[in-house]
Amino acid sequence: MTTTVRPDVTPGAADEPEVVGLRHKPLTPARVVLQLFLLGTALVWLFPLLLALFNSLRDYAFTSTNGYFSFGGFTLKHYTDAWDRGNFTHTFLNSVYITVPAVLLT
Repeated sequence: MTTTVRPDVTPGAADEPEVVGLRHKPLTPARVVLQLFLLGTALVWLFPLLLALFNSLRDYAFTSTNGYFSFGGFTLKHYTDAWDRGNFTHTFLNSVYITVPAVLLT
């Protein structure tokens, strides 16, 4: 003997999805302090990295004359010299020769 059990469902109950709004946590002094701490930590963490990037785009003679925090003397010569000395074109093409077939065959 087989018995089928059907759950009690009211018609139309599943037709309307439950509306869930975005809930914003109230702005408390602790949250403000936390956000300020996180912002300060991010700035302290990123400052040396951004300063190194900024100075890597400048000529050494300009930097030694005008200081690290001056503006101007931008050049990409250091990057082109490193690209040529390191033979990056050959190395990059070797990576392409390996990567493209590996991606296409998988």
